[in-house]
Amino acid sequence: MSAVAAVQANHFEAWQQVISGAFVPLQASATRQGRFRARIRSNHIGAMHLSEISAAPHRVSRTSKLIRSGDAGQLKVSLQVRGNAVVCQDGRETVLAPGDFALYDTGRPYTLSFDESFRSVVLMFPRELLRLRPSDLADLRARRFDGQRGTGRLVRSLVQELCVREDAAGSRSGLLICDAVLDVLSAAVERRRTRGAAR
Repeated sequence: MSAVAAVQANHFEAWQQVISGAFVPLQASATRQGRFRARIRSNHIGAMHLSEISAAPHRVSRTSKLIRSGDAGQLKVSLQVRGNAVVCQDGRETVLAPGDFALYDTGRPYTLSFDESFRSVVLMFPRELLRLRPSDLADLRARRFDGQRGTGRLVRSLVQELCVREDAAGSRSGLLICDAVLDVLSAAVERRRTRGAAR
């Protein structure tokens, strides 16, 4: 990934500042004692913000107070690459294993918990790009999507392609891949929505 920013942090205060600057205002807290290290590589591709994160165990929270400070109109997709994660939003909790991803909304409180060292890729983009009605979005926040099969596998493959493209930010092909990610993600979300409605 062609990094606009590549930052390493060795304590939580620095890490909280880094991730709040890369995404939206967030709060970080330790889940275990000991040395903490984390690294983020970030890139802007069109309307999408793409970040690759490697870090020691910790928890990240988006509180109501932080939401009131702004930046509430974004959606985030977290793709787990290594280690497990727990995503909580609107009273719903889902566990992500490597290859899984979940959608969550910066306009609602959420937490991400990592009990082991991990690597993940996070996409952030304006909510309207996903073409979802508010009621549909509410049903799909903090739901696990399987990145090993079907449209979920296509989402995972395209996101991984963006991560390795050295010219992603400055090339037409990178922008087209970004558009493809949003299109396939919309398809995966729609498929999940219609399957849920049919039950």
